[in-house]
Amino acid sequence: MLCKRFLARVILIGVTGFSLCAFFAAYAVDRIPANNLGFYIGAQYKPGISYSIGGFTLKGTLMDIVSIMGLKPNAITFPNNIDKESIFEALKIKNNFQGAYSPSYKNSFTGFSGLIGYSAKNGTRLEVEYFYENFELQNPSNYTLDDSYKYFAVVMQHNDNTTGNYYVMQNSDISIASMIVNTCYDFIITRAMLHPYICVGVGGGILEAFNLPHIKFIYQTKAGLSYSLTRRIVVFANGYYSGITNNKLKNLHFYSPIINSNQLTSNDNQPANGSATAVIAFNNFLGAEIGIRFIFNWEDPLL
Repeated sequence: MLCKRFLARVILIGVTGFSLCAFFAAYAVDRIPANNLGFYIGAQYKPGISYSIGGFTLKGTLMDIVSIMGLKPNAITFPNNIDKESIFEALKIKNNFQGAYSPSYKNSFTGFSGLIGYSAKNGTRLEVEYFYENFELQNPSNYTLDDSYKYFAVVMQHNDNTTGNYYVMQNSDISIASMIVNTCYDFIITRAMLHPYICVGVGGGILEAFNLPHIKFIYQTKAGLSYSLTRRIVVFANGYYSGITNNKLKNLHFYSPIINSNQLTSNDNQPANGSATAVIAFNNFLGAEIGIRFIFNWEDPLL
């Protein structure tokens, strides 16, 4: 019974939504200002909120991973110096790692995007968007060694179920460079200069995490308002939601094995064999956009 009710509601919403879109499309054809039609280019500021970005899980390719331990804020070195190079000495000491490693990330305030598209008479717009976001790894600010908050140790398990070596890995910011094809619809009901719009888009991009690039499928939705400043210049603002279909990051390499003793020898500080796959808690983010479009209509070139 519940399934039937749910299905009936979905069908009703779908039919209603389709009918409204058809009505607006038919009604808007003769009401879209002619000066807003044609090819356009644009740029926008696009900050993002990292509400869903958090920890991650790791799975080794050759050995099972027992735990992930963070570098202590008060990690020491031998000799006990505090300078930029000391972090590499601190990574060789097993006792400098303790507790679960749980990174956090800042919001992206450096996001931006560029647009190129075409606005048709029936209210639809088709555009290609390139955007970039960077979610900076949070520095807890209580670490005594430079950049030590980026490092963590992966504890392996031997075949006999005993704890084996520690392997150091380095975390990084999470950045996304993507190209999206958006289909938009402008709701033009009157000749007012202010009107709402919606967009949906799909595409691909490069997600960089753990200092390695990963190709991902990306989608997004938008809803906002635009305002015609002049016959050829439109400003707009909207909210957006972006998603990533696969949050697995493969072929992450281990470095600096730490043997089950207090300190390494020089021969031990080599890249480890094998790799890991990480599943990061990052498959969507949202934010706002504010930007400007410049429209080119060769039939009416005046501004």
